[in-house]
Amino acid sequence: MVSTRSQKNKEKKPDLSKPIKAEKVSTDKKKSQTKQVKNQAKEEKKKEKETVQNDQKTASSQVTVKNPKPKQKEPKKPAKMLGYTADQYAKYKELIQENKDKSNEALKEILRKNEQKVSGSKYELADRVADGMVLGAIPKCPNCGGGRPKFDFMKGTYYCPGYRDDVDFVNCHKTYTLDQLPRNSWVL
Repeated sequence: MVSTRSQKNKEKKPDLSKPIKAEKVSTDKKKSQTKQVKNQAKEEKKKEKETVQNDQKTASSQVTVKNPKPKQKEPKKPAKMLGYTADQYAKYKELIQENKDKSNEALKEILRKNEQKVSGSKYELADRVADGMVLGAIPKCPNCGGGRPKFDFMKGTYYCPGYRDDVDFVNCHKTYTLDQLPRNSWVL
């Protein structure tokens, strides 16, 4: 009987619920290898940056630069902006900066005098006042008679969404060019 017990002990299967140390070591080795690879990659990138910087320094020391004549500052105008000329855009940006210092009530009062939209954030109010000072007041829509067209200075067009009439909203959806909708004079 002794021999049968010893045979049973030898035939026991390993306990799979406990982690095997050999596997743990192999995963630790993999982690350390990946860390080493990452560190080597970082060091290579640093060396490449240093060589590029050194090359730029030597190239810049060899090039002689003539001092160009100072250019007059031209206002930066976004690409494909059709609503303003370069001078108008410069004045528009300057007026926005000036109008930011004014109170909301002062900006709203200017807009009321010119029969323009009075709601919105301080930046929107300053934007409307500056736009009106440069180009003039936007008139009511000639198509629907009640809507106030919105100006898209990138396209150089006006778009009238419509207006609220007592209870109902009257849709317009009319688009105008700069020539089709002349602006009124701005009142200060």
